[in-house]
Amino acid sequence: TRVIKVGTKNLPKVKYSYTYLLKSLIKIENKIFRKNTKASDIDSFIRNYLSKYNLYYSHGTGHGVGNFGDVHEKYPIISQKSKDILTRNNIFSIEPGHYVEGQFGLRIENLYVTQINKNLMLKNITLVPYDLDLIDFKLITNFERKYIKKYHQKIYNTLHPRLSIEYKNYFLKNLINKI
Repeated sequence: TRVIKVGTKNLPKVKYSYTYLLKSLIKIENKIFRKNTKASDIDSFIRNYLSKYNLYYSHGTGHGVGNFGDVHEKYPIISQKSKDILTRNNIFSIEPGHYVEGQFGLRIENLYVTQINKNLMLKNITLVPYDLDLIDFKLITNFERKYIKKYHQKIYNTLHPRLSIEYKNYFLKNLINKI
């Protein structure tokens, strides 16, 4: 799930919210968790971070993703009440959001796979760029800026054989070199 900018209504509030939702995903992608981490720990990590910026959402943080049943698999459920323990190669979404009734709603969803060596880490396997027009770059650290650029470069490197020259140029100009 990706949000794109349409219009300018509430743009400063939208950019603030979008930026911190994105920052929460960057933080979790760089966090080292202990083995046997509970799905509820992932949920708490995201919610605690966002609450510092007065961003809240009422839905679960994520869900397992499969290809044989429903896209919303039952394991693991990333929520406050989940008892699920994350194991090697779990695939699930993390999709924090923020909604202001009558004004706007945002959600950024990425898919992750768990990697376990001594600890547990989450690898983002989503190949969809972020909307740079929705990021308030005054709130982004240099590390986060480089991280977004590296992420967009990874998408480009993966997809460029399938892109026309026009899209290659657009991607380079507007999603990599613009950062």
